[in-house]
Amino acid sequence: MSILPPAPLPQLVPGDPKIVGLTAYDRYRLDFAEHFRTTGSMNALLGQVQAIPWPQLLALWPSAPKYLAIHYGLVSYTDGTSGATAWIMRYGISGHGDDGRGNYVPPIAPFYMPEVEWNGTSFVPAVPDVVGQWPAGEAYQDKMRVARTDVDQGFVALDADDARVCIFPFGRVEALLTDNRATAAESLLEISTITRSYNASDGGHAGFRHGICLCLLKQVGHVRERQLVNDTLSHPYEGKGADLGNLCPPICKAT
Repeated sequence: MSILPPAPLPQLVPGDPKIVGLTAYDRYRLDFAEHFRTTGSMNALLGQVQAIPWPQLLALWPSAPKYLAIHYGLVSYTDGTSGATAWIMRYGISGHGDDGRGNYVPPIAPFYMPEVEWNGTSFVPAVPDVVGQWPAGEAYQDKMRVARTDVDQGFVALDADDARVCIFPFGRVEALLTDNRATAAESLLEISTITRSYNASDGGHAGFRHGICLCLLKQVGHVRERQLVNDTLSHPYEGKGADLGNLCPPICKAT
């Protein structure tokens, strides 16, 4: 999977759809299950929620990046009992700097992907702009199908204007930790697969697009508690998720 040419990323502030509460989170997750499928299957995708222990996320880079990019992928899974094959969402991550003018730049460190299951303990470095380094990215483009508006109108293949990466300013990622008064040691960053409907004003497709919601999980004993509520609390991301980021494409198209 390649990183597209650098392009400006907008300055996004609290108060717009980039902050999401519990009810919106649940709705966006249900919408994804309805509007996205894989070729040859009408079953909902597995692996739509993956979590990374916070200390291991930070350990991937010598210093905090300016941007965190979440790369979309699919891997196949064969049930050992029935022999049925399914596709599972699998995300890769990379950290990026910028050029001082609001443009993100290629990875400041290797691109990481989970080796088998994303359990926060095993990452494999790869170079994202070398063809074939991450087959899951190619499988995503080939196998994913979307109903952009009404499901009754059918599912279509992805094209060059569909997002392959979701890019977050890293300050927003860090705000999940600080606004929820959490420590890195007790926290995990959760990547959740969501969708919502867009107009085409940004140059991308109208209708539903594959997005990402980042949430904070607190580890309490053997239980992970997602920090999501509907109430407005003291800090912007307290009890809230960081919704969607900057979808690439269209926001990262060369200009």
